[in-house]
Amino acid sequence: MKIRTPTTPALSPNLSAAPQATLTHLDESMNPISATIKSHFAQGYIVELEDGTEAHLRLPELIDRERELHIAGNEKLMYGKNISVYLVYRDETYCSVSQLSPSERQQRQTMAEKKATAQKECALGDIYVVRVDRECNWGYLCSEIGGDVSGAIKKPTIALETGQHLSVVVVGKNDVGDPYFEPDRK
Repeated sequence: MKIRTPTTPALSPNLSAAPQATLTHLDESMNPISATIKSHFAQGYIVELEDGTEAHLRLPELIDRERELHIAGNEKLMYGKNISVYLVYRDETYCSVSQLSPSERQQRQTMAEKKATAQKECALGDIYVVRVDRECNWGYLCSEIGGDVSGAIKKPTIALETGQHLSVVVVGKNDVGDPYFEPDRK
């Protein structure tokens, strides 16, 4: 099994390039503000903030029932609901909010970077212990136990069950660099 040293790259947004209107609202992003869901669009909801500003709440920033109903196409059930959000971006023409706190957004970003690094460093012949996360009609989605690599086992293969742990070998990668596994027969 490949040994990797975890890294946590620091995020350093280039604030000097941001418009002044954005900089004056960065302190506000640390505290939740009240918003009312007004309508929806393909990527999320339109909300009205407590100061009357209209903002976008996009799918990656949704949690819980708001996310579930948007994915299911039942957004209208949320109209008029008051929710807590965090300011992500604001200038004279656009405002974006999130239901995730700044620390949750940072954690999500760090996890995505760790996964991207792990996927990139994963090489043909590497062996991992994975858990079967989900069966699809074309194969199985799997994720490394105690690690950051995730990939797929394509059918036809041995019968697997969701939740099953097994040793796999990397046999290829798709166009975006995610690994294809086969059960390790050793």
